[in-house]
Amino acid sequence: AKVEEKAATARTAVAATAGSSEGASGDAAPAAPAAPTASAAPTALAAPAAPRRTPRFGWCRDWLRTQLVGLTVRDDDGNSVRLCAVAGLRGEAYVERRAGGKPPARVYDLGFELLYEAQLGGAAFEGGLVFAEVASHNELAEYDVTVRVGEAGPKEGTEAQTLLVQLLGPLRAEAALGAEGRLTQHVWARLYAFREEFAALAVTEDSQETVLRSTSSSSTQDS
Repeated sequence: AKVEEKAATARTAVAATAGSSEGASGDAAPAAPAAPTASAAPTALAAPAAPRRTPRFGWCRDWLRTQLVGLTVRDDDGNSVRLCAVAGLRGEAYVERRAGGKPPARVYDLGFELLYEAQLGGAAFEGGLVFAEVASHNELAEYDVTVRVGEAGPKEGTEAQTLLVQLLGPLRAEAALGAEGRLTQHVWARLYAFREEFAALAVTEDSQETVLRSTSSSSTQDS
């Protein structure tokens, strides 16, 4: 009880002293400056997470155009077939980062047509090699390819058709790769290189892709 009384007495004395000081000067006593508050430390911005999947469709488009367009075969009589464009390219292609230290997944599933121009027996023709599905999960032997002959022919059973078949070569990969001087030999060889190079793509830590291994070859023309 005595401690509480002393505390009350002290508070009363302090209040009385403050009142008398205010009465004497006519001005309120200046308030004590507020104690400075600690400012919050700046929050570090978290680095953005690297994307798990990086599209590579554009890489595929550029590769196919660079490596296939311009391929030409020609026989001793001057008949020729030349690839002039990659048309109707569709599908998807990407490299995907995987957790747990696993290697990146490299996936493509594409369809396209390789347009050709043919000079056969002095006449001009056009058409295309249609690849319905070129996919990373399939072997080359499983790729489906057909020939589209343009409206102008050549007509079935004509000499021009025979020449076209000879210059194009077999459609299936295994037979085509052994067909010297045929267009499909060069096409399948390039598609094999495409498969190998795509399999070498990886995603780096800065989300940029690099080619770990390059097997690209320059376009050649057969005379």
